[in-house]
Parts: sequence; structure tokens; C-alpha cells
Amino acid sequence: MIPTLDLHAEPTALGKSLVEACSEYGCFYLENTGLDDTLASKALDVSRQFFALPLEEKLKIDFQKSPHWRGYSGVGEEITAGKRDMREQIDIGQELQSGYAPEQPDYSVIRGPNQWPSEEMKQIITDYQDRMKNISNVLTAALDAALGSNIKESLGDIPYSRMKIVRYPSKAETESTFPNEVFGCGPHKDYMFWGFLLQEPGVCALQCQLNSGDWVDCPPIDGTLVCTLGEMLQVATDGVFKATTHRVQVPSLKSRISLNWFIGPDLDKVTEPVKMDLAPKFSNVKFDGRADHLYAVAGKNYIKGMVRSHPGMVAHFHPELYGKYGIAGEEHLHGIRGGK
Repeated sequence: MIPTLDLHAEPTALGKSLVEACSEYGCFYLENTGLDDTLASKALDVSRQFFALPLEEKLKIDFQKSPHWRGYSGVGEEITAGKRDMREQIDIGQELQSGYAPEQPDYSVIRGPNQWPSEEMKQIITDYQDRMKNISNVLTAALDAALGSNIKESLGDIPYSRMKIVRYPSKAETESTFPNEVFGCGPHKDYMFWGFLLQEPGVCALQCQLNSGDWVDCPPIDGTLVCTLGEMLQVATDGVFKATTHRVQVPSLKSRISLNWFIGPDLDKVTEPVKMDLAPKFSNVKFDGRADHLYAVAGKNYIKGMVRSHPGMVAHFHPELYGKYGIAGEEHLHGIRGGK
């Protein structure tokens, strides 16, 4: 079992337990986050209601209508570690004006407006995201106090956040179309800074890989979020903290909904390792914050992950990006809408 941290603990105690959780485990539960049960229930309920709609209704916010990686995508349309995901989802980003021009960096295409299925969902999920930002602020401040660092500065003046509202169908729902699939989402690392996951009660499917290499179940626990570490935090700590590898199994008996919120540096931010007051136990750590071909500019990491995850959308809107971020050939496009 991964540890549970109390966000409202005395700051010094929180910082100490946070450093231990990040270095020894790589993931943890958060309790007493200030996310009230009513808002959490509303966010799960409005998500569940959306996924229960007929497909033609869900496609009114089709991912294929947005050049900014926003909107609904169906089961098998997103790629993780080279395999189709057994999930449907809504991708949401910061509400930003699009203004991409060819002379701007590739990642500028990420900026743009969201597609919302209803004003009700927009209001509830916006409130939910505001709460997540507050949690991130407290957690980052505690980490800085414990390390004598300024990791907050690594996020920039306007940190970039994204959210995925996900439904994982049960094995019975996907077996006929995608037989023998084990994972709803295969082993991967998130490319931002913190990831906060709210899990629907009653279904255990999330697994995290500890720094020891062992895989552990992370069942939903009432009143908690699961926190994972992203690749940009790995860069900022020069590899002292490693990005969390995690995966989601296909639920056996019933579908599962999760709300996944991520925050990382502003798109244009150059993230460099920060100075830290490290404990002696870190003296033999081999720093490798640049491992896995991570870029210093945050936006380049984001666009790399998005291009690899949605080759069909990229082929439709951004063919010029195809092949620039580790995708070569057309095998990823076979049978995917927007592809060939």
C-alpha cells in the first residue's frame, strides 16, 4: 500500500512526509484536501451522465473537431505505449485563445478553447479544477520548504494545467471488439508535474510502479486523491524524484470513471534543475533528470506526448508534426478515425 499524506498536517511534517513519499514510493494518497464531497460527487455524476449519452450526442464535442487536443474521443482512439487505450474520455485544457502561427513553436497549437457538452459540466468541472490548483499550491509550497528549493518558480507565472475525464468500460463491453485486452491504459508516465486522480468508488483498476520496481494496487479510498509525479518534476529535481509509471487494468465487472488533473510549467518555460538542500541519504543518487529524452522547454514535452497519443488527430490537423516526435510510418493510424 502506498502512503497517505494529510494535506492539512503541520507544514514541516507535511514536507518531511512528502519528500519521503516522493523518494521512497513515487506516488501517494492525499487526504483532507479541501475537496468537499458534494463537489466530488457532482463532478463524477456529471461525467457519468455524459458517458451515458448516445454516441451521436457525445460526438458533438468530437476530438476531431479541435486542433488543440480538446473534446471527446472513443474507446481505442488514444494510444499509450504503442497500444490502443480501452477508454473513452473528454480532454480539457486551460481556456486559452488560439493564435498559432507558423513562426511560433510547435507546441503553440496546444493553446485554444475547450469543447463543453453543457454549461452544467463547464461550471462543475471549472470549480473542480480550481480546487485542484489550490491543492497543487499547498503541495508545491510544502515541497519547497522541505527541500530549501524554489520548485514553484519552475512552474512559471501561469502554470499549464490539463484534465482528462475518463470512463473505462468493463471487459464485457470491450471483449467483442477488442478481445484479450488487459489494460485500459498501459504503463506510462505523465509528462507534467503533479497528477491528481479522483477514482469512482467500488472499482480497483489503477496500479502504480514503486521506485523498487514492484507494482501495487491503488484502490479508491473515500475522501482521497492519488498523486503521481510527472516528468517535469523529474527534470526540476534532476532525477531525485522519478516520474511515476502507472497503468489501469480493464475493469472486470463494471465500468470505472476517473477524473485526472495535471499541472506543469507554462508552455514556454525552460525547466532546469533547482538547488535543493538534500538529506544525506540522497548523496549517492545518480542524477538523471534528462532521462527518457525529456526536453527543457515544457511545451515540447507536452506536444511530444500529445502527438504520440493521438496520431489520427495529428494526421487530420497537424500532418507537419507527424514524424517529428518519435512517430514514423503509418502503422499507428490503421483503423483510427482521422488516419488512413
